[in-house]
Amino acid sequence: LGDNFDQAIAFPDELYPFQRTGIKFLIDHKEALLGDEMGLGKTIQAITAARFLFRSGIITNCLILCPRSVLSNWGDLLWKWAPELRVVKVRGAAEQRELLWNSPTHIYLTTYEVLRQDLSSTLKENESRLPANLELFKDGEDIDHEESLKTDIAPKEYGLIILDEIQKIKNPKADITKASRNIVASIRWGLSGTPMENRLEDLISIFAFLKPGLLTYRDADRPWIVKKAIQPYFLRRRKAEAIPELPEKMHEEVWLELSTLQRETYELAEKGGIVALNEKGESVTVQHIFALITKLKQICNIDPVSKESSKLDYLVESLDEITAQGDKALIFSQYPEKTINLIESSLLKYEPFVYHGALTDKERAQIVIKFQEDEKNKILLMSLKSGGLGITLTRACYVFHFDFWWNPSVASQAEDRAHRIGQKKTVFVTSLLTKDTIEDRIQQIIDRKRKLFREVIDDLSDTNLAAVLTKEELYGLFNLRKPEQAKRRTNIKGGIYTMEDIENLSPTDFEKMVAQLYERMGFHSQLTPRTKDKGIDIIAKRVSDIGTELIAVQCKQYPNGVVGVEHARALYGVIQSQQHITKGVLVTSGRFSAECKGFCEGRRLELFDGTNVLGLVEKYNLKP
Repeated sequence: LGDNFDQAIAFPDELYPFQRTGIKFLIDHKEALLGDEMGLGKTIQAITAARFLFRSGIITNCLILCPRSVLSNWGDLLWKWAPELRVVKVRGAAEQRELLWNSPTHIYLTTYEVLRQDLSSTLKENESRLPANLELFKDGEDIDHEESLKTDIAPKEYGLIILDEIQKIKNPKADITKASRNIVASIRWGLSGTPMENRLEDLISIFAFLKPGLLTYRDADRPWIVKKAIQPYFLRRRKAEAIPELPEKMHEEVWLELSTLQRETYELAEKGGIVALNEKGESVTVQHIFALITKLKQICNIDPVSKESSKLDYLVESLDEITAQGDKALIFSQYPEKTINLIESSLLKYEPFVYHGALTDKERAQIVIKFQEDEKNKILLMSLKSGGLGITLTRACYVFHFDFWWNPSVASQAEDRAHRIGQKKTVFVTSLLTKDTIEDRIQQIIDRKRKLFREVIDDLSDTNLAAVLTKEELYGLFNLRKPEQAKRRTNIKGGIYTMEDIENLSPTDFEKMVAQLYERMGFHSQLTPRTKDKGIDIIAKRVSDIGTELIAVQCKQYPNGVVGVEHARALYGVIQSQQHITKGVLVTSGRFSAECKGFCEGRRLELFDGTNVLGLVEKYNLKP
């Protein structure tokens, strides 16, 4: 290639015409959002465009931010499509990352979470000391949350910054958004197949990074203004137009009746859940609603009592025919523990692979390779989140959504693992839904909420999107009246703990208060010795007619802070090694990250945030 990059560029594969157009679009725009549909090679287009800028002398360094799940994929494609550029992956412990940040290179490749940690002093002093999206790295090393007190170790100035899956900075209050906005770069590119996942504010937040001042949040009520403003900086191509030779993707919704025993379990759970919500009165929260919805959706999948499942019956019948004709299928669910494990046990005759978030990067890669190349294994079970990004599974031409999340764009991302460049057959996507259930009611709301996205994005973005349900709609699913938002009180009649009192407790006193709460709830609670607690602060025991309940409690006194997934993982490790423990409970005066909540779902773990703690204090009249 020459010391000065002065020889001809060689490409490992031929670029499609639409990809060459996308590369030129990026090169010609200092601020750009490439919003091609999934599977059209946005990563390759961005790498090639960046390569041109390097060779032209326009830039001398670049920062690429991406989700952890696609970090390895970015590294592989950079090696393949830009072999002359030196790439440093920034990850690992703080000392290692500091060395990597100071290594001379063309491209720094890292995750949003690493950048947030390594620019932590740029965030507000009173912001959470715990990262909201802490992740385990490939080499097994965690980022220590105490590092948030240290000096910035990441450089802040680059010629080019590329944000992959840029919708991750859609929340302007999130630390990863604030850290990203502290980067100084003369050229800013964003990549996303779903630039507007939920609300118009998502796009506005994205462009607040890409081109500050272009839009304001007041424009969220004026979709025509947003559409016109972003059009010069926004390029989106659909697969049907970009690759007319790509086989069709056909969708089908299959509505099933619950089996007799499944219906009995469902009705009992829904009626009991509504009674419990009504008994909470004004203290009912969105989290309580979500808990009931999750329980009901899991019953719609598989009855936990009888193990009957109309969805599973339909799936097995379909797979018999699919495998007999030599085809392969992907099966997605959002519940790895509660649903995927049960599906797997019923599909053993197909010898299915299971792809989930707990696998290492190496294990994931091996599964993908075997599924793509081996004729023996024709079924791949995938959790919705782990299978949504960064992998190609074109060997499958059938996709089943065993259950749905709020946003259809998440499902679209997942099914496009199969419907992308390299697919030779029509892709058949089947969504399994149950009649006269919570799934039915949610789907009706989603179907009514597509108009805004057609109006705003039109041919610029995906029409198969829906807004997240509002609080009113969530409460309306069970005919509940939305309560008035609870206010923090500094003086509650009767002298019980206030939120201010709780937040001002020392960690030790917070543990004592939680132990008192368990005593009031009918448990015998005991604080554990500091040197031998293995992360467990309280052991709570209660004996009843149904047996002995033994709970391991871990307390985190983080006022206004966020408890990350690493604490849930540690607690789960302890209770898994001690099966006599009924469940583990994480209690905090702050709140929990989305990753933490997701990890606990379906496991023997329960979460109590500051709102829950205050509610229990009031219920049991606990005084300082």
